[in-house]
Amino acid sequence: MRIGLFTDTYFPSINGVSVSVHTLYEELIALGHEVYIFTNDHDAAVPLSHVIRFKALRPPKKALKEYRIGLFSYFKIKKVRTFDLDIIHCHSEITMGRIARKVAKLDHIPFVYTYHTMYEDYTHFISKRGTSALKRFFKWVALFYANFAQGVIFPTEKVAQTFLGYGFKNAYHIIPTGIDLEDFKQLSDPAFKTQIQTQYQKPFPHGIFVGRLSHEKNIHALLTSIKHLNDQGIPMHLTLIGDGPERAQYEQYCQTANLKDHVTFVGMVPHHEVAYYYHMADFFVSFSKTETQGLTTIEALASGLPVMAMEDVHLKAWIQPLKNGVLFPDADTFESLIKTMHSKGALFTYSRDEIMESVASLDKKTYGQNVLKLYQSLIKKRPDPM
Repeated sequence: MRIGLFTDTYFPSINGVSVSVHTLYEELIALGHEVYIFTNDHDAAVPLSHVIRFKALRPPKKALKEYRIGLFSYFKIKKVRTFDLDIIHCHSEITMGRIARKVAKLDHIPFVYTYHTMYEDYTHFISKRGTSALKRFFKWVALFYANFAQGVIFPTEKVAQTFLGYGFKNAYHIIPTGIDLEDFKQLSDPAFKTQIQTQYQKPFPHGIFVGRLSHEKNIHALLTSIKHLNDQGIPMHLTLIGDGPERAQYEQYCQTANLKDHVTFVGMVPHHEVAYYYHMADFFVSFSKTETQGLTTIEALASGLPVMAMEDVHLKAWIQPLKNGVLFPDADTFESLIKTMHSKGALFTYSRDEIMESVASLDKKTYGQNVLKLYQSLIKKRPDPM
């Protein structure tokens, strides 16, 4: 089968969409298929034979510095059609999604659509004004692609319920993005693990956050809770992995709130190194409520790290309260839990191996196989060419 994966964002940009697309690419290749990734060009990109990049521009806004936007053109459509694809799988809507949809329509190719990003929560990156209109626009765009697709994938039931709220009435498939569990369970470089622990490990309790340092992740509330705890003589340490438009603002807050010895900003790290950072912390923490799946939460559990996260429906499938993690409704409850952890020296009952086992069903092989089954079912329904 010749498969085309279409995405506006891909490596070297690291985010949930690019990781999901790359994981799917690897698994489909392992299953014996010919796979191409169609995406926008990036000035830091390394040329790869399976990645077809089209000319694109960097948006003027600093908050979008890692993204690239290309123009819709018939030259691009013509080039894509030369690959004689059997399946088109669209992972984003702006540029590559339009091209994917047009090629699918022209060549009568089955079109699969995965909705990755809750755009309603990200309109502030585009404009501080007219956000209501932007939210309505993104709802319309998402429904437009979902209604056109023959196969629709949502990573969690949370996203499916959101779409049903939009008015979506067609069939859909819940297929969580898988990860390479072994990458997070087994660390292949003991010397590098020791280096990371020496440089970044902090006294108990030590939390870690991995993700974009921006408003929608609710990081300021997390930092405020750490200040409250330290003001009460309950020392907590936090290591932040990632970068984003609000990083400088958060660093300034930590400086003025006397948290510089309690909060460490590491910045971006290569994706293959992230597992080493999970292994040097005591728990993963997130105050975000904008995730569609929360891949970093799954990565933490796959590393044997318990999770402390703000309540969100998609996490309830993976978090077993006070065994491999805990979900809390607000910052006050989080602070109470940290106090309990501090006084008892522990909070969770599962061993590291048991925590790893709790996400065994999210192996990337299962992800690839489930998506392939959908492709195959659509190919069977495809009418024979005249």
